[in-house]
This record gives sequence, C-alpha cells and structure tokens, in this order.
Amino acid sequence: MKKALDPKFLESITLETMPNHFTTKEIRAMSKFYSSPEGASILKKFGGYMAAIMLAIQNQIMKAIQPQ
Repeated sequence: MKKALDPKFLESITLETMPNHFTTKEIRAMSKFYSSPEGASILKKFGGYMAAIMLAIQNQIMKAIQPQ
C-alpha cells in the first residue's frame, strides 16, 4: 500500500478533510494521543483489528443475503 499511495496525497487529503469533521481542540487531542506510546501502539494495531472485524461483518452480511 505504501507504494500505491503517495504520502503527499494522503497528507493533503487529511489536512483538507479533518477540519470538516473535527474541531481544532479534537484534532489537537488526537495528535497528543497518537503521539503517546499507547496511541502509537494502537495505531500500529488498528489495521489488523479493522481487517479482523470487517471479515466477521462481511460473513454476517453474506449469511443475511443468502436465499432461504
């Protein structure tokens, strides 16, 4: 993914979009949190976590749309 996505593009879209969804105070709090050891650890693990729950959710959706 790092090769497919331009870091400058990701930074640009993040800087454009975040103020549309979060206040300055919230952005500062996120920055402080993700700069902490705990926040950095969570950030590293979040992709795997999301992949695991998305697979489970997709399985539930597939079961729900199966004809009975």
